[in-house]
Amino acid sequence: MKNIDYSAPKSVEEAVEILKGADQGTQIIAGGTDIIIQMNRNIKSPQKVVDIKKLVS
Repeated sequence: MKNIDYSAPKSVEEAVEILKGADQGTQIIAGGTDIIIQMNRNIKSPQKVVDIKKLVS
């Protein structure tokens, strides 16, 4: 598996800042089990993953 830029923002504001420059290589997750399976099967290969499961407004 290749290196991935992983972010886990803790606020909506932080998530927005991270996602401002997002491109098609960015995947938003809220758990991530599906994306891990897809990555292992070479179905998806995101360059950046933004995990939103711990967001607090």
